[in-house]
Amino acid sequence: MGALRLALLRTGFPIKAITLQVSNDHYEADVKSNEKIYTLTNPPTEEATQEILENWVVAKHGIFYVGEYFGW
Repeated sequence: MGALRLALLRTGFPIKAITLQVSNDHYEADVKSNEKIYTLTNPPTEEATQEILENWVVAKHGIFYVGEYFGW
């Protein structure tokens, strides 16, 4: 969860990072073995494109976890 919160902070959504809620439903996609996809139940909306940013991927690199927007 920390990686998701940090990813939301980096993309400019500090309030959504604090009030983060993740769905229990699993999103089916082809990802690497060190990655997991999370779907947010209260996703942020990007102002420029009005796109809802609900699916995020978290990858494990050694002892570090890095989160980023998945794209759909």
